[in-house]
Amino acid sequence: MIGSISGVIIFIPLIVTACRSSSGMVVVVIIIAAGSGFVQNLSTSLNALIASGSGSLSLDAQGLSSTSQSLSQTISDLQDAFNTKQQNLFLVYSRVNATLQELPLLQQQLSQQLASIP
Repeated sequence: MIGSISGVIIFIPLIVTACRSSSGMVVVVIIIAAGSGFVQNLSTSLNALIASGSGSLSLDAQGLSSTSQSLSQTISDLQDAFNTKQQNLFLVYSRVNATLQELPLLQQQLSQQLASIP
């Protein structure tokens, strides 16, 4: 990062490391060699973003978790409805199939009855 004081360019070493904590949240560590209020302002801003339970990222994560649970329940409900519909259609298919298999016999019986009419 480059800072400027009174027209003089000052190079400020900046190291940014991101790692995943056990809770799954991304933790960002920033080390800056500078004696300005930049570090405090940055720290305050980052803490506001990642504050447990009340930070923007935490609230977003909670919202995503809630959405994920809701979608999982919706998927489960749709799978149950699909399985029920599939079972009902299988029963209808079985009945139709049984009726179709009886048709040749019914046709033969009807033909015999019609042939016996004088």
